[in-house]
Amino acid sequence: MIEEEGKRKFNIIYISYYFPRIQSIAIKRNFNLAKALFESGNHVEVLTTSNQNLFPKEEILLEGINIHKLYTLDYRTILALFKSAKDSIHFSSEHKKNSAVKWLIKVNESLPFNIFLGEGGFIYILHGFIKTVLKLINNRDNPAVVISSFRPTSNVLIGYLTKLFFEIYLGS
Repeated sequence: MIEEEGKRKFNIIYISYYFPRIQSIAIKRNFNLAKALFESGNHVEVLTTSNQNLFPKEEILLEGINIHKLYTLDYRTILALFKSAKDSIHFSSEHKKNSAVKWLIKVNESLPFNIFLGEGGFIYILHGFIKTVLKLINNRDNPAVVISSFRPTSNVLIGYLTKLFFEIYLGS
């Protein structure tokens, strides 16, 4: 594909709960993929969580990548309401050994519960779906790609709902 002067190859919407400035191993993979897509001549927009201020921060230069924070109400948001600013919203390995906590983690990892309180949650899914659909409709002239990272499930659900919407919308 020949790139016109100043025009990007693809419009890429990358859905990723874990993205910089959050400090985590997952953000490195997601950031490097988004950066590589941008450096290969694509327009990249990332949809991520508004919970970024609850996580430890990692400074990474995000030049050229547009980042949009999705409203989020999940178990991390709720935990932050009950913990002080210095407390972590992560559970320690020792804490995860507790049988009640183990059971809560299993419930949180299963459908339909993770849609409501799992990482991202229902509001994140709804906001991400609306934002993705609007971006795709407003940029119909340019080829578009939607990428959703796995973990959490809410990222995949945004991508799936978007695909379903366009299959119905376009009648294909």
